[in-house]
Amino acid sequence: MSEREALKIVELDFATSTQDVARSLLGTDRCPDIIVAKTQTAGRGRCGRSWSSPIGGMYATMIVPTSDLLFARAALAVTNALRQIGIHPSIKWPNDLLVAGKKMAGLLVEVIGDRALVGVGINLDAAPVPEATCVGAYVAPPPCASALALKVWQAWPHGAAAEILLDYRRQCATLGRRVRVDRGTPAGESVCGIAVDIDETGALVVAGDEGEAMPPIALTLTCGDCRHLDPEEGIWLASQERSA
Repeated sequence: MSEREALKIVELDFATSTQDVARSLLGTDRCPDIIVAKTQTAGRGRCGRSWSSPIGGMYATMIVPTSDLLFARAALAVTNALRQIGIHPSIKWPNDLLVAGKKMAGLLVEVIGDRALVGVGINLDAAPVPEATCVGAYVAPPPCASALALKVWQAWPHGAAAEILLDYRRQCATLGRRVRVDRGTPAGESVCGIAVDIDETGALVVAGDEGEAMPPIALTLTCGDCRHLDPEEGIWLASQERSA
């Protein structure tokens, strides 16, 4: 039996969101491993933002056991899957994937008990907004959504936390960049400075422009929004660790 035959994959023409479908099936005997939809009528991103889900994208939820550094493992899984088809993205903390500075994919991780719902959105045939890009701009024709979802599942990293963190740091485009992190609070708090590290919990450590350390932006601040403020070719302050 092939791995695809052993996996439970649900393929839908449309869904409100694949996260909604996964949540409704979780804990039942019909619960799949992967849910893929051709379009979503109410796709969601982080911080409760809507996620544009037109025909021509890959919209999937993968149901996996909870583990440490889930967001990093998910980002690396998508990164590794895209590398297999000849695309070389970088990661914008915590879990957007960029190619040539434009967003190609994003992730949403929700934990329910001992299971995690890992939502993955990848632009396949078209970029829905000018600041985005798509797989089809680099690979023609792009793989179908279910085939790419299977690649992401197969590329899921199972290494120790230290190994995952090192790989994530190496592939993270945020380190060494001047950033603004909007913390998603009612008061509209934000932190600006240089992203100098990602600590063992996955928190982004931001240093002030004069070298004063800012409080780390904890992974648990799921409504935090990180924006790169310096040019794509900005200087890497953490280059020694990145190349370690």
